[in-house]
Amino acid sequence: YINSYLKVVYPIIKRFNGFVDKFLGDGVLAVFSEPQEAILCAHALVKAIEVKNTGQKELLPIEAKNDVDTSEVVFGIVGEDDKKEPQIISDVLDNLKKMQETNAYVGTKMLVSKQALNSLPQNFEFDYRYTGILEVDDKKIPLYESLEIFGKRKKEKILKLKNNFEAGVRAYNQKKFKQAKQ
Repeated sequence: YINSYLKVVYPIIKRFNGFVDKFLGDGVLAVFSEPQEAILCAHALVKAIEVKNTGQKELLPIEAKNDVDTSEVVFGIVGEDDKKEPQIISDVLDNLKKMQETNAYVGTKMLVSKQALNSLPQNFEFDYRYTGILEVDDKKIPLYESLEIFGKRKKEKILKLKNNFEAGVRAYNQKKFKQAKQ
């Protein structure tokens, strides 16, 4: 089951110049040198997994959840003399773990941190909407859901409601629950 997922995922990550750092059971931690490559790869992964799920009815469908954050990383070979392996060390790993939990909890498929959005080139465009604040340790990380993973009709519907949705999320963040509910 997991290998059938990895056969889809791994070539796409390579196509977008990603490096697979770890296989995490039902997930993969990949590192990219450019944030736009990570975002384009995540969009491609969601779509490819949807195609795989449609074409392979004998296995349970795979829930594609992707999270994109940016940070400095340290890459090296660590371990004992008889067991060394490449390792990524960064505080972004904690952020990504919490983003993944949030992604699963709220039912989104792709979350992007504000830091990742801010690190994109100005000419890189894609549609997204604000989904709230994630608190990790003492940090507050604004999160955004990519809308590029949706079909044209659903994306258009979401874009029409984007301002109202974001106003509701901001009201919720400010503990103005009646306003948020409206």
